[in-house]
Amino acid sequence: MAAQPDLAMCKQRVEQWYPELSTQSYFVPAVYMNRTQHDQEKVAGRTVYVLQPLSQESDARDDAANNLVLSCLHQVSRGQAMFVISQLQFDEYLKHLSGTIKPIPPKPKDSILKQQRKHEGDFDILIVHRKYGLLACELKAFGDNVSTANMSVVDQQKTIAKKVQQAVTQMQKARYVLQHLVSHDQNKPRIRTTLMVPNITRAQLRTALGAKLKLQQDLRDCLLVSPTTDPTTLCLTQDDVSNPAQWWQEYAERDGPDPSMTDDTYVDLVSRFGGPATTVTVPCSAVPGLAKAHCCDLRLPGEGVAETANRFAPADIVLHPTQLDVLQNELSPLVFVCGPPGTGKSLVLILKAIDWIQNKKEPVHVVSTREGNMAASHMIAHQLREMVEQADKHLIRLHMYDLPMELNKALRELSQSVPGEVFVIVDEACDDYTE
Repeated sequence: MAAQPDLAMCKQRVEQWYPELSTQSYFVPAVYMNRTQHDQEKVAGRTVYVLQPLSQESDARDDAANNLVLSCLHQVSRGQAMFVISQLQFDEYLKHLSGTIKPIPPKPKDSILKQQRKHEGDFDILIVHRKYGLLACELKAFGDNVSTANMSVVDQQKTIAKKVQQAVTQMQKARYVLQHLVSHDQNKPRIRTTLMVPNITRAQLRTALGAKLKLQQDLRDCLLVSPTTDPTTLCLTQDDVSNPAQWWQEYAERDGPDPSMTDDTYVDLVSRFGGPATTVTVPCSAVPGLAKAHCCDLRLPGEGVAETANRFAPADIVLHPTQLDVLQNELSPLVFVCGPPGTGKSLVLILKAIDWIQNKKEPVHVVSTREGNMAASHMIAHQLREMVEQADKHLIRLHMYDLPMELNKALRELSQSVPGEVFVIVDEACDDYTE
């Protein structure tokens, strides 16, 4: 078992992991993983995962909102030294720090926080910025489902106000926890909090706050602005998603650089919040019938790529429910699969061809209809030969035609190839999938 790291080891590891820390931005997890749920099915003798709707619609909304705000932060982070952490649980902070450290750094589970029930929770997004200190962002995904929920304008405003009230409470807790965690630091960084509501406009937010003067002031207090300042200008809204520069200026840069944020302070904070003693986990996809999904720590882009692959093992094929419907359809003699590149059309053709070969034991004709799909047809035939049993390889027949000029020839040859049903697949039948 590896020794638990001390703070010096954390700094060394961070400098190895993030060599451009003083000049570039880094995001942890390196790849944001949407929550997914799959069912297992057998198609053409192979185990496939079929994507299913999440059991909680709120999970999908939260993932979409997280991706929106992370995209905004990627935009504003260009050329800035900042370290962005998503979904950091309070109790993961320095959880794996060596127990020999003296004095013990403040942690969320300290009695002072437990007494006030502030030791549990998370930072939706925590930014350690080289110039501006600690920036904690509370994210609320409400807004994208308003039309489907058939909410009246009044109900929308009430719900927005309720979400803001929840966010205020969570921002207050986040500030309190951060103040505790840096309470022993010689150079205490500036701490700012903000609200992110990427699915509602600033006008909607203002209207919802309306006559709720106490809520307005509570929000101002969280944002550390004067009683006359419009607090919504410091909140990230739908208006800012396409161009977050103005919001970033209002929120992060309004008070200028934090004099306590020296190079050493920045490295120290990143080492504590983003180093090996603190774990930032992402949940793995839920697959019924498999062992309980584990959580993993994704620090570097390569780990994100590897985890993406791991999520789909042992199956190497992932299908959408509509693709499964096409493959299981035995009623229609003709199915035309349409869609842009990369949407799995060729995969559906290959699986259906394998299914015919295995269950019908009849030849499958891979037909090229024009010069433009000759390469695709050769590729389909090659993949089929690689995927079927040796004894079945002779059932794969490749035909090259130039339609419509050779239409009669194609119909004659295919209809005379075998008595009864003829099994044909054609990839890239059109030049343009919109035709």
